Amino acid sequence: MKLSGNVLYTARLRGRLSPILAGAIAEKLGEDVQHWITVAVLETEKESGALDHLKKTADRWLNKVNS
Repeated sequence: MKLSGNVLYTARLRGRLSPILAGAIAEKLGEDVQHWITVAVLETEKESGALDHLKKTADRWLNKVNS
């Protein structure tokens, strides 16, 4: 996977990675691709009660997967 400096610069300016980029980097590093795509999606959402609930659910799912 080749990443241009522009892609990483844009991600840094925005303060987040796109879900596709997060998944590609996770795959390259041998990390859980689904987890990092989920994290990237959740980080694009505005703060709300529903988002807090989804983050907690995602954390429980990850803990179960890693057990």
